[in-house]
Amino acid sequence: MRGTTHSRFLRRVPSRLGPLLALFQRSPVAQWLFPETKLIAAAGLGEITKWTAATVAGLGAYDSVSGATSVITQLYPDYGATTVDTAVGASLEFSYMITGNLNTAQSWSVDGEMPPGLVHANSTDRNDDSINGVPTQQGQYTVIVTAWQQANQTGLSKSEPFIINVGPAVITRHPASVTIPSGSTAILTVEATGPGLTYQWFDTASPSTPINGASASTYTTPALTATTTYQVQVTRGTIISLSNPATVTIGAADPFQEWRAAQFNAIELADPTISGPSADPDGDTFSNATEYVFGTTPLTRGPSPLAMSLSGSNVSLSFTAKAASGTGYAGKTRHYALESSTTLGSGAWSSPEGYADITGSGQTVTFSEARPATPKFHRIRVWLTP
Repeated sequence: MRGTTHSRFLRRVPSRLGPLLALFQRSPVAQWLFPETKLIAAAGLGEITKWTAATVAGLGAYDSVSGATSVITQLYPDYGATTVDTAVGASLEFSYMITGNLNTAQSWSVDGEMPPGLVHANSTDRNDDSINGVPTQQGQYTVIVTAWQQANQTGLSKSEPFIINVGPAVITRHPASVTIPSGSTAILTVEATGPGLTYQWFDTASPSTPINGASASTYTTPALTATTTYQVQVTRGTIISLSNPATVTIGAADPFQEWRAAQFNAIELADPTISGPSADPDGDTFSNATEYVFGTTPLTRGPSPLAMSLSGSNVSLSFTAKAASGTGYAGKTRHYALESSTTLGSGAWSSPEGYADITGSGQTVTFSEARPATPKFHRIRVWLTP
């Protein structure tokens, strides 16, 4: 009886599938219908009708097998989410995969608005694909990712929208390159914004090997005898940002840079608006380069180096001629000249005899003269040798 029942079942199948197969035998989707006949012997008539109806109803979709639901799912950086969070300057690898279908996607496409700096990997003959790069412009972008059954973006397809949120840059100030004498160390600093930041420094000669213990915003190199380049990776949640390279060059000692390193902390050193040669962080109208020559402090406003007093009919001028000593002054001599003029124009300044070149050794220098009948201007000029 079981054999007889089986025979009657097989005879009934063509009567149900025949019109459908004839209808679609010239269609590309016929290849999706014919394989179903192989499964008929193991199913009931109700299931056959359901499969066939599902196939006919889904002719325009990637799903072609009854009960299958194809979904394009984000794999990384936030599995299963429909949004992707990144930042300007952050390296992004946004990968996704089509699941729920027995056939491999032969091609992929991405439509919508791609964030500047990102590119589509355009994978072929695989069920996963990606969008990669470094975003350069902040904003919210919607992309439509489509998996195609056939090559060259043809055949059945499945699409999913994703929102890529590009936030402000994580790294707000990159570590700066510096020149140091052989055998010295360098201090490198990165500035970043956001909660839960983590840091990891790398020697670019071994970019896949993190420097052990270098996991803070500031990194002090070992004593170096060869030029070395470093980078730091800053992570905020799923957002990973890689800094610009900072090269520590081994060369002749730069006295100003030595002085600068002794005057400012790591954060200030990384900010040229504070520690650069032309910066004036204490607002006393003297740039850092001038403070270095004068031997004054760049972060604290002090009195004028030239003092003037009146005594009866005389005018007295005095200043301290500092020696060139301390960090940044090795082998140097500080010189002073007292100069005066009846105008503020250039080329009209002259020095009294004995005051044109005074070697600084910490002494107090004074000069007195009768009060002039007409206005007279005085200044001190300072320079270093060699």
